[in-house]
Amino acid sequence: MNERYFVDERVGMVAIRDRFHPEYDKERSGLNSQMPDVFISWAGTQVSVICKECGHTKYKEWRVDPAVVKIAENMCAELNGKDPK
Repeated sequence: MNERYFVDERVGMVAIRDRFHPEYDKERSGLNSQMPDVFISWAGTQVSVICKECGHTKYKEWRVDPAVVKIAENMCAELNGKDPK
């Protein structure tokens, strides 16, 4: 059985979403804090990935701190009536 609340982690963001919200759409692509079924969200930070050969920025990417993901997982467990790990 699917729990009511679940952690949704995508590029640069982690959120707790509510499957029972009337506007929840499991087919919806993307994730943002303004979605009606988002209970709470955290944004990551943009970091530069440096080329080891030349020392210049190769590209930038969004990362969410693993500690934030753990907070989201624990909060989600509590919302679903479980003991956080």
